[in-house]
Amino acid sequence: METARKLRADKFRGFLVFIMVLKEMVFQSFEVQAYDYLVKPAQIENELSKKDNDTYRRQNASFDNSD
Repeated sequence: METARKLRADKFRGFLVFIMVLKEMVFQSFEVQAYDYLVKPAQIENELSKKDNDTYRRQNASFDNSD
């Protein structure tokens, strides 16, 4: 979490994904604007793929030209 805070303080605008054992840490991830927070054991590849697909759909929803 300390590293994430330093990154944000240095104006890092990339995605931060936390993979932790403790569910209680999720609230601290909000403070650094985390993209996602996965609790172990997690199927990391499946979770991130699902997030990427959800993000893609949200970003492109406004471009849907179907009648």
